[in-house]
Amino acid sequence: MDRDLRAFYREWIARRRELAVLRRGDFQVILTDDASRVFAFRRDFGETSIVAIFNAGGQIARVPRSKLGLNRRDGWRDGRSAAPREIAVSEQWFKVLERGTRRFASTTATERIKN
Repeated sequence: MDRDLRAFYREWIARRRELAVLRRGDFQVILTDDASRVFAFRRDFGETSIVAIFNAGGQIARVPRSKLGLNRRDGWRDGRSAAPREIAVSEQWFKVLERGTRRFASTTATERIKN
């Protein structure tokens, strides 16, 4: 198996184990963009919500927060900081934004660092 693909699955499985909202709750597709190969969904479970953005393309995807239907005042977070106006997702990787009552862990591991 390709190392990058294995790293992707390993990190995604770890995130699913960490966040119950990734396993349960309401599910809604919020973005499909075949041209840029970006897919995003939202899940809500109890007091917690997430938006997961996947980039299957060969370059960094820049997704405006407004395209995901997210309002900055609603408390969406990218790790410990507020979600920026434009969400950057590394090529062939994903990013998870969170909103809710749980203590937010750093998501730096969900952004792959290129060597």
